[in-house]
Amino acid sequence: MNAKRTGLSKTQTRRNISQVLSRWLDTNTDGPALESREVLSRPSSQAFSRYKSIPLLFHQPARVPVLQCPVVYDSSAQGQLVGLRNATDGHIRRVRFAAGNVEMETVAERKDKTWEFVARVYQDGEVAHRFVLRAGARKLLADAGGFFHWTSVTVPRRFRLLSYEQEVACEVIPW
Repeated sequence: MNAKRTGLSKTQTRRNISQVLSRWLDTNTDGPALESREVLSRPSSQAFSRYKSIPLLFHQPARVPVLQCPVVYDSSAQGQLVGLRNATDGHIRRVRFAAGNVEMETVAERKDKTWEFVARVYQDGEVAHRFVLRAGARKLLADAGGFFHWTSVTVPRRFRLLSYEQEVACEVIPW
């Protein structure tokens, strides 16, 4: 809900949302916002993992081990290295970082004077939802499919994966 459109303050809006949610949970029936008659009995394990990571968007847990993660594949190494800051639209760069059982794939594409990024993290060969991605100064939470999406005018120099168990510091790459 948008407080400007409804005329309510942020506190009133939050209170209204929490009341609707608590009524819905108490009655165990579909709320007015649900179109389907199907009620999920239990959220997926990926949803739990993603929701537990939300506080990492705001503050980092103290004293977690840092794992250094080098580049294992860079598409710019396959051909002539292009200075990407001056790249034309449609230029795509793929980079894969890996260390131990953690792997991150990143794709950057230049479009309309901005960069579009997609990243995905794997742990033990499975999509990992427990990480928050820090790309430069921006912190991102993965969507339901495990993808991180963002756009930026500039490219980040650093990538870090944050979790309660460890921090993964990816190698700084020149763009």
